[in-house]
Amino acid sequence: MSDLTAVFHIGTMKTGSTSIQSFLELNKTSLQSNGIAPLVFGQNPNRTGLNSCGAYVYTFPDKTFGKKGALPDIFSDFSITEHAHLAAFKEAAKANLKTEIDALPDNVTRTIVSSEALSFASETQIAELKALLDTFVSNYKIVFYVRRQDKFLCSKYTTDLAKLETDTIVEYFQNSINLSSMYYDDLADKWAAVFGEECIFPRVFDRKELYGGDAVADLANFLGFPDMNKFSPVEPTNDSILPTAQETIRRINVLIRNSDREHRTKRMLQRTLRREYRGPGDKPSRAVVSAFLRNFEDSNERMRKRWFPHMSELFSRDLGEYPEHYVPPNPLDASESLMLLSEAFLAERKLLIDKHKTTLTKVKSNFREKLKPVKKLPKQKRS
Repeated sequence: MSDLTAVFHIGTMKTGSTSIQSFLELNKTSLQSNGIAPLVFGQNPNRTGLNSCGAYVYTFPDKTFGKKGALPDIFSDFSITEHAHLAAFKEAAKANLKTEIDALPDNVTRTIVSSEALSFASETQIAELKALLDTFVSNYKIVFYVRRQDKFLCSKYTTDLAKLETDTIVEYFQNSINLSSMYYDDLADKWAAVFGEECIFPRVFDRKELYGGDAVADLANFLGFPDMNKFSPVEPTNDSILPTAQETIRRINVLIRNSDREHRTKRMLQRTLRREYRGPGDKPSRAVVSAFLRNFEDSNERMRKRWFPHMSELFSRDLGEYPEHYVPPNPLDASESLMLLSEAFLAERKLLIDKHKTTLTKVKSNFREKLKPVKKLPKQKRS
């Protein structure tokens, strides 16, 4: 076993993970020169930045395919549709991890694995991951960010609208109280049970609590780099869109929820709305939020007592950003919707034309290759 330390950044969702992973990707060389190397487990499909989601996929047991119901969504990113695919992925992940670690420069004493998907891992899955890394690693640090549940949910609403969510924001709050990812004490307990309490470092996702006021600077400081000037900056990401745009997408989802989930025009329209109508999203009334937060009071207090005893409360109780009375937003008017739909249709058409041109170019190239005259070998003289 080496003296290598592995830092796990496990999210949680909607706490700046994408920005953190973009930072790790953008500054990979600088970080390595300072003794820390990000690990990706060999694969990073369909992700922005350096997201080690393969580490999460590795932890799924073989019996996953013996259960009823759909496979985990993340499997599709790795083209895993049957047991043999998962087995092959695990073998490749082991080899890829060894290759990555063997290739680390001599000055590297720490690695970092970042994926918010890991916050969904069960205790058994976490133990599986530790068993894999114990061959190479002797010390561990687990860092994750916790966000007040209503703020997390408001941010997640826009993301879920892109996945055919049909609830209004009020219904969304009322139907989300059992979402396990918002019970942060359970998350801390799972990782502490495997790695030990001394390895767990939760952080509060709040500008007033974060070093430098954002998650990227806070994590860099946690890693021992308080001066961000030595690194390339990361463009802030914010996928929040205005209530009128959210309501437009929601109504479209109601109309097409039984149709093809991968409809390209729908995706193009959503991208257009997210680009043209950025801004604060819809918010339920103060009373709805207050009732929602009461479900997490015990969990938050347990989290505070165990991990933040110096704080009088885990999160601020200020609900001033929410309206006294909720007014449902109107969708975009017909002319705006038609204009956006036309733009989305034209974008899809251009995508198809470009794809067709690429395919046609390949076909022509292959055809020309086949038409090339075959060079005749010189006749050998008879002896």
